[in-house]
Amino acid sequence: MSSPNRLTKLALWVLFIMGAILISAKIYTGPLRPPLAWLPNFNFSSTYIYSYENEQLAGIVKKNLSGMEGQFGVYIEDLNSDDKYEFNGQHSFPTASLYKLFLLAAVLKEVENGQLSLDDRLSWSKSALIEAYGELDFGYEEAAEIISYSVDEALMRVGRISDNFASIMLAEKIGWEKLQELANKLGVSSTVLTGDSFSTTAKDIGFYFKLLYQKRVVSEVVSSQIIEYLSLNQINNRLPAKLPPETQNQPDSWQLVHKTGELAGIRHDGGFMILSQKAYVIVILSKDLKYEDEAIEAMANLSKEVFEYFKEKSGPTGN
Repeated sequence: MSSPNRLTKLALWVLFIMGAILISAKIYTGPLRPPLAWLPNFNFSSTYIYSYENEQLAGIVKKNLSGMEGQFGVYIEDLNSDDKYEFNGQHSFPTASLYKLFLLAAVLKEVENGQLSLDDRLSWSKSALIEAYGELDFGYEEAAEIISYSVDEALMRVGRISDNFASIMLAEKIGWEKLQELANKLGVSSTVLTGDSFSTTAKDIGFYFKLLYQKRVVSEVVSSQIIEYLSLNQINNRLPAKLPPETQNQPDSWQLVHKTGELAGIRHDGGFMILSQKAYVIVILSKDLKYEDEAIEAMANLSKEVFEYFKEKSGPTGN
């Protein structure tokens, strides 16, 4: 048994330590730091999300986006390692046309399940499409009143030029609710594809492209089909704009599978890059842009420097 003296000393030590903590807490006036440097500042009401921060990638992002008038979200991940970087990665942005990534997957899932055929016809009147979209879509000025595509043709138009009328026709065919169901199934928990305001995050889009690279969006077959449609993309003024000429079967060959999105004050681009023996995801979202063309230029420059970073990394002395 402990002696009374020892218990008394122990009690005094406890009181002394508690007093020191309380005094430090009272006199401390610094900005949002714990009372003593060695005390952890736990908040049990919050969920902590840890992310790796690559200083080189952080420097590239800061260099190219500093001074830009608008808000940005960036997610970059090396798909061969734990090397990653995010800036406002979990900040919400309007999806613009990035919702079509989930549309492609949802439609092709219906095809795989036998509920739909690539040869099925979709027919709408132009006036009904204008009413549904809110305006005449680009390229339909001289179109006939009845617009008709096969499912395959509509998917190709979505992949090649991000066709809004074709997207509406596809979504109405399978049901808009299928997009959110698919997003939930993939685990992109911050992506909202219901109601009037679709939204997502750079991290969610990055995760989608990671799954796509791994052929895990619905299935290997569906993933390969999505990649095939996205590879038709003709909107290449952002991520690929300043990259060297694309080559095939060469030591420095590269392939970018990506999807853009845009609305007034919004410019997005995201995808996965296969570079030699390496692969990485890069997503840049933006909103509240004052100068959209300047943002596009900054995104192209940022993408070029990220490409050079991974190219050096994948070289003989790389990791």
